[in-house]
Amino acid sequence: MYKYIILILILFFTDIISKIFIERLKKRDRIVIIPKMLEIRYIRNKGAAYGIFQNNLIFLNILNTIFIFLLIYIFCITNDHDKLLALCFILGGGLGNHYSRLFKKYVVDYIYIPIKHSPVFNFADIFIVTGIIMYIL
Repeated sequence: MYKYIILILILFFTDIISKIFIERLKKRDRIVIIPKMLEIRYIRNKGAAYGIFQNNLIFLNILNTIFIFLLIYIFCITNDHDKLLALCFILGGGLGNHYSRLFKKYVVDYIYIPIKHSPVFNFADIFIVTGIIMYIL
């Protein structure tokens, strides 16, 4: 069980450290990593995915707290290695974004793929989506 907790912490701190790094670069409007494919853009998201629930911090924090406790409960009663691994990714990312909302009042999003209607996202979002896909499969 400890190896899963360590993985959650690694994912959590990867997200937090990346957000700190991007915050220090925020003076730059954007950084093109791969032209027309990948950019770094600093965004302060005071909502959830795609900016929904903008400026509803109390609602989002309550919802996140309930969701995280539910995931921890599922994590504690699960014995399946694949599901535990998926839950690690969801919890690591979820805790990263929740921490940002609690202590900064916003989430730093910075990964941008310049295609039509593409959101700006972060490592926590990648971890959450990866974990959900793993859990479903």
